[in-house]
Amino acid sequence: IIAVASNPCSGSYTWKVNGPTTEYLGQGELVEPDMREYGVTESAENLGARSPCPISLGIYPSSEFQDHFHTNNPAIFTAVVVLIFAITTLFFFLYNFLVERRQGKILTTAKQSGALVDSLFPAAVRDRLMKDEQANRGDMSSRRSGQKMKELGLEDAFETRPIADYYPEATVVMVDIANFTAWSSVREPSQVFTLLE
Repeated sequence: IIAVASNPCSGSYTWKVNGPTTEYLGQGELVEPDMREYGVTESAENLGARSPCPISLGIYPSSEFQDHFHTNNPAIFTAVVVLIFAITTLFFFLYNFLVERRQGKILTTAKQSGALVDSLFPAAVRDRLMKDEQANRGDMSSRRSGQKMKELGLEDAFETRPIADYYPEATVVMVDIANFTAWSSVREPSQVFTLLE
């Protein structure tokens, strides 16, 4: 730092203070013009000293002092924080995109499975299957009965009730399509399916 001692009787004297060492720079206020605005000047009278020639002491930073404390670290830290934020945001959007894509695939698969179940079973049977499945998910007793079946060696037994209805009177019709075997052996499977559907 630069220290300037001045009084109206003998003029001004300037020293350069660097830690415990001082260097006399000369007579007059030898302060760099662009550092003058950062200086502080105090009169010795304000410090309690009485003198016919009041001394004032001015302290100013030097350009070396400014260079020592002038740094680009705030800009570097800001750039690093912005970069981290940008990378985090990018990962968030990438993760969100991948999750939405996976959920879309699961939804598509579920719709296809539902369509397959709809085509395989009549509506009444399908509704009973779904109802039994929902009941088994929340019913602990069905899990216990499943464990009991495993203990009895019935690992392959169904965990749901069989879908069967009692009809006291029923008629069973057996139909045979004439020459169906010969006809279907020379057709594509899709054509056979279309005929039977």
